[in-house]
Amino acid sequence: MASLWPASKVIYETRRDSISLLALGLRGCGLKVWPYSPIKLRFSAILILYDSDCLNVKRLLLLSGPMASGKTSVSAALQELHGFVPISSGYFLRTQLTARNKPLDRHHLQELGDSLDKSTDFSWLIEAVANPAIQDQPAVENWLLDAVRKPRQVELFRVRFGNAVRHVHIVAPEPVLQERYVVRGTTNLNEYLASVAHPNEQSARSLSDLADKVLDTHMYSPFQIAGQIMEIWEM
Repeated sequence: MASLWPASKVIYETRRDSISLLALGLRGCGLKVWPYSPIKLRFSAILILYDSDCLNVKRLLLLSGPMASGKTSVSAALQELHGFVPISSGYFLRTQLTARNKPLDRHHLQELGDSLDKSTDFSWLIEAVANPAIQDQPAVENWLLDAVRKPRQVELFRVRFGNAVRHVHIVAPEPVLQERYVVRGTTNLNEYLASVAHPNEQSARSLSDLADKVLDTHMYSPFQIAGQIMEIWEM
């Protein structure tokens, strides 16, 4: 393998009877899979490698938290103050639903995300969303992913991007979340409660235990939170 990719390092190995991978569409750097490039693999071991010399990622922030917790506002503050470039999992999911002629509502977004998690062992968020975005703008140092929802997703990002990754969980008191959601005017409280009960949302809310820091948007403004997030890399 060293003769194929001299600059590569093995960073992840998994053993399983069967694994399904999305087409990676790599262009010169990033993840590589051994055995080389199949969509369906049946081997006792799969080695995922990356070229350490072709990445310029200094900071990669993973945001998690409940619906209406303020992740979008925090993301906007980080972009304005610190030049972070967003990676949108929602845009990818909406594009996939549109191609399948499915409604673009929260329920279908949650179901599609769960389906991709199952079929790719949670790797689609890196392989089909984050990695292509980073490769398209290799000079960018600061990236943020708008929403991780599963512990396995966080784990894979830490394996893939190492010490560049920090994970921040955004929260607010439940009455505040409900009020914010209803004020948006796109739905009613019953629909909010139904979305909260979905396993996907419950998983997202549970990620506080894995986060490097938990920050409350009811206590701090998005700009204050952005400043606190930047300090995490100095700890």
